[in-house]
Amino acid sequence: MRVLTLNIWNLSGGWRERRAEIVEWLRRLDADLVFLQEVIDDGTRNSARWLAEATGYPGVAFGGVEVDGQPGMVFGPAILSRWAIDEEAVYD
Repeated sequence: MRVLTLNIWNLSGGWRERRAEIVEWLRRLDADLVFLQEVIDDGTRNSARWLAEATGYPGVAFGGVEVDGQPGMVFGPAILSRWAIDEEAVYD
């Protein structure tokens, strides 16, 4: 089993350019499970789900906490998986 962990730096510092590089490396490394840190979900877009769609990972699980002062913005970790994820939950 190949496992990868990566801090994607949320949306800061040139996200559009960086995400293209991340997609290339995810494809190249071909990990079975990818653990992502600093994922952002703004209610309509989720950076982990975008990466999963761009790289063909069928399983995505995301959990986070709302960002102070930014209603609807959630920040946290995610998992991309070669296999479907049947259930996900967030615990304090």
